[in-house]
Amino acid sequence: MVAEQNRISWTTLSSGLQVPSRDGRFLCSQRDPQREAQNWMDMHRQFCTFGDVIVVMGLGAGFHLDLLLKEFSTLRVDVIELCPVLIESWTEKNPDAKDRVNFLSSSDLSEFELVKQKMPVILDYRPAQWGLEGQYQRIFEFLLGGDVSIKNIAQDLSVNDQSLDAKTWRALEELVQ
Repeated sequence: MVAEQNRISWTTLSSGLQVPSRDGRFLCSQRDPQREAQNWMDMHRQFCTFGDVIVVMGLGAGFHLDLLLKEFSTLRVDVIELCPVLIESWTEKNPDAKDRVNFLSSSDLSEFELVKQKMPVILDYRPAQWGLEGQYQRIFEFLLGGDVSIKNIAQDLSVNDQSLDAKTWRALEELVQ
């Protein structure tokens, strides 16, 4: 991952906030990263009540993680971030969060076995994964326990399941055949 660290640069926005980029591509919004974080929080809030530990895949500048920790004061978070520079930056700014946040930065799947056993809720922060999407996808599939293709998801649905989600997966399966 040393090569990845060298490709990270920081830009100071007119608001004074610093945001990271990899090879010129921002890892969070360069216009309003706090609004982007709030939108992410609004979209994922409902999933944060399913347990006391969740996994967030991707750190970026970490504004979404800041909101998550603030809103859910007892939540513990495992953050999967493959770029140690981003982890170092966030932990320097948030030293009090060390008891609630555990960072995982390896691309070795065996390192995620304990996380997998918890069967956690997994929340994606896609902008931070730019350039490393394949590695994040491998980890995601490992945590879910196997093949997460549309075909396999649709086949695992009960024939009697007529929920909107089930119908959507079946329709997607037909489209990709």
